[in-house]
Amino acid sequence: MKKILVILLIIVFACSLFVLSACEKDKKTVLYVYTESGFPPFEYSKGDEIVGVDIEIAKAIAKELGMELVVRDVMFDSIVSGINEDNAIGLAGITITPDREQAVDFSIPYFGDAIQYVIYPKGALELNDELMIEGDLLKNKVLGVQTGTTGDNIVQVEVKEGGLFAGATAKGYDNALIAADDIGSGCDYVVIDRLTALQIAAANNNLEASQIAGLDAESYGIAVKKGNKVLLNAINWILHNLLEEGKIDQWLEEHSESIEE
Repeated sequence: MKKILVILLIIVFACSLFVLSACEKDKKTVLYVYTESGFPPFEYSKGDEIVGVDIEIAKAIAKELGMELVVRDVMFDSIVSGINEDNAIGLAGITITPDREQAVDFSIPYFGDAIQYVIYPKGALELNDELMIEGDLLKNKVLGVQTGTTGDNIVQVEVKEGGLFAGATAKGYDNALIAADDIGSGCDYVVIDRLTALQIAAANNNLEASQIAGLDAESYGIAVKKGNKVLLNAINWILHNLLEEGKIDQWLEEHSESIEE
């Protein structure tokens, strides 16, 4: 039954593309994926190619929809505001938030364990009894963040409201890899999502990464143009099947191992 529903959704989406192509023939069979390649293991550069979990998901969606995949590597904070095409999606470890839902529609969550971590020089920060970093240790520090990410937003809010990181300064970077390279020079520590923090620390013997106490987990979703329910429904069914088959967990493991190598 599920396969029948997926096929029906794909047929409906294909029909909508046919209508769209009357005005935009060059986009008839193309699925544009907006991402930012400095967020391993979800998207990162390997040679001249952008790879990662999100790219695997994008390939699976394009294949199911019978479309050609075109990856556009852009600044993270421009993705949500830049999705204006009916056959474009944002896949870049984008946390589902109320503010972003005002600009785009989100798929069902495909990853729900996005917790904020801090990357820091080995031995520079003391862990509490739960092996987490207390926010007090980040006060009055320069905290590197990837501009436009949840980590960026959280740091900004906590600093403004005198919360966990009172007195700290948020310094924006194009991506987490650049921010981590600047630790000890342009910033003291970096605040970023768990898997990316762990991947960066694993690849650098001088760095560690630990969870920040007092912050809730977030969920990633795929962003589509507001009101594009046909594409959104098709993506939701494809994601549902990928999750049930364990494909996304498999890709997470494969790309985590690939980076560590």
